[in-house]
Amino acid sequence: MKVDMIVISMSVTLLVLLILCLLLKRAGFQLIAMPERRPHQPKEKEVEPKQEAVISNDAVSDAVYAAISAAIYLYGEELHDVENTVLTINKVSRTYSPWSSKIHGLNTYFKR
Repeated sequence: MKVDMIVISMSVTLLVLLILCLLLKRAGFQLIAMPERRPHQPKEKEVEPKQEAVISNDAVSDAVYAAISAAIYLYGEELHDVENTVLTINKVSRTYSPWSSKIHGLNTYFKR
């Protein structure tokens, strides 16, 4: 009776592991082959590099400088958390506990 139960449980376990192994191996092959199944996109024509806008110092007004500095200041203020700077130190009185006692060491072999 016990031998039959052992054989059945071991065979079911091995069968499940075999099925799981085969499923994972198949999923691995499909994941490896996935880039090959994607349709090839035609190459785009070469795009000319974009020209950057050049702003002269004469065109920038004082209002623009004020707006930039206000944005930088507000961004810097958002980076800091609001923290409470009150520091409290309370003395904790602990009662005796044999769990934290060092006189009851685990290694009593060398105390002989």
